[in-house]
Amino acid sequence: MFSNISRRSLVAIVCGALVVVAVVMIVLINRGGDTSAQGGASRGPTSTGEPTSATNAPPSRIPSSPTPSPTAPTAVPDRPKSKTIGIDDRAVLTAGTTARPSSIRQVDGKAELPGEVGGPSISVTVAVTAGKAIDFSQTVVNAYYGADTTPATPLSTGTTALTGKLAAGKSK
Repeated sequence: MFSNISRRSLVAIVCGALVVVAVVMIVLINRGGDTSAQGGASRGPTSTGEPTSATNAPPSRIPSSPTPSPTAPTAVPDRPKSKTIGIDDRAVLTAGTTARPSSIRQVDGKAELPGEVGGPSISVTVAVTAGKAIDFSQTVVNAYYGADTTPATPLSTGTTALTGKLAAGKSK
């Protein structure tokens, strides 16, 4: 039934998924309390509550808004680079934080949403062990297959997202 999925393709899909999980986890673990986006809010026009008087004379000059001063680009912190791992290996994301495929099984994928393709598929469960607390709120897992790392088409049926938080030393 699943003879068209070779072991090499299966390994490539799982390795691609682990690389994506590793990169996302590294970003989530290493992101600091960056509040620069909140602190730089611009202020709009304000009203003093004072009544203005109407005149028939046109204004002599139209006030212009001040020109914003250019800002230097924010330096992006160096992130550790992840590497492709074997199907039976564990990806070390940061000190003490790891991810690995805990199960891989063949399934008959059912297409339910536009763009999904049904048929022979695999289901990969990823297990994460946290070295320090992790927030999964922005975690995304992607899978790739083949020598050209072609993106695999995800299916909505049977998908469970990594959500919530994971305390240090715990696994999910």
